[in-house]
Amino acid sequence: MNNMCSAVSAICAVIVTLLAFWSIRITIGDRRADRQARRSYVTVSDAKIMQLPTSPPYRIQITFKNEGFNRATGFEGEILFVNASLKKKPSSVVPLSIANDIPRNAEPQWKYDEFYPGPNMSKAYVVILYAYFDPLLEEEFRHSFFLKWDGVENGIMKPNFPHVSKSEKAKVEEYLETKSLL
Repeated sequence: MNNMCSAVSAICAVIVTLLAFWSIRITIGDRRADRQARRSYVTVSDAKIMQLPTSPPYRIQITFKNEGFNRATGFEGEILFVNASLKKKPSSVVPLSIANDIPRNAEPQWKYDEFYPGPNMSKAYVVILYAYFDPLLEEEFRHSFFLKWDGVENGIMKPNFPHVSKSEKAKVEEYLETKSLL
């Protein structure tokens, strides 16, 4: 009888230990998921190319927004103007950076007033590549944003700056990968 009680007690102890281990594992997983859900998440909320009173040059203006919870730091990237034929190298590469931290819900506006596309610039895909660091997670995040632009014809800048379709994005991504730009 003593052996049976000892065996039942040992089995119960093993079960309780396994349940405790399982509970700890779920808690750790929940913490990881919660930390990831609270990460910084910087998106493009508005992007345009505008004429200035003295154009050319033109202004590239992009508004970013930190939709996440944590602040973003070390924000930098580049804007590529890729000929719509996807046969040539990018016609323009514009570096971009934001020196200050981007706190939650902040919408910093980045401006570049020295864009000279020339009197005739073919239609192009505009690819915004950027990265930033989440100091609380100690992790870097990279994003890409795809638009298209009708270019400049006879010195007249075309104002269209719409989003690309999924199929266009896939073609541009493939082009960028073959050129080692993505």
